[in-house]
Amino acid sequence: MNWALAIVCLLVGLGLGYLVGKRNQHKGNQDKLEQELAQARFELEQQHQGIADYFERSKSQMAALRGEMDKAQRLWQESAQELTSEAPVEAEPEQEEISNVTSLPPNDYVQGSHGIINQTSKVANQ
Repeated sequence: MNWALAIVCLLVGLGLGYLVGKRNQHKGNQDKLEQELAQARFELEQQHQGIADYFERSKSQMAALRGEMDKAQRLWQESAQELTSEAPVEAEPEQEEISNVTSLPPNDYVQGSHGIINQTSKVANQ
């Protein structure tokens, strides 16, 4: 009977040893996973900082571009004002000249008659 008790104790010891080994192995995996998680968080934070820096650089470049655009628009407006103010201003025709123009018949620039405008239509002649 001593042999039977020894075999049972051996089997119980092997079972407990197996369970303790699995638990330690699981803890090792958990430590490894925690390290990977910490590394992933660190990389994510670096990426986040890189994106924040990118947007900050973009903001400053847009501000510089806006300043240059304002400067260009101001120069364009000044040039347009200078060009339009130096153009000769046409004198408005006096009222007397306008009444003379309306009283005159229209000029015909074609010599002779071409028969385009007739008092009687050709249909009425037939």
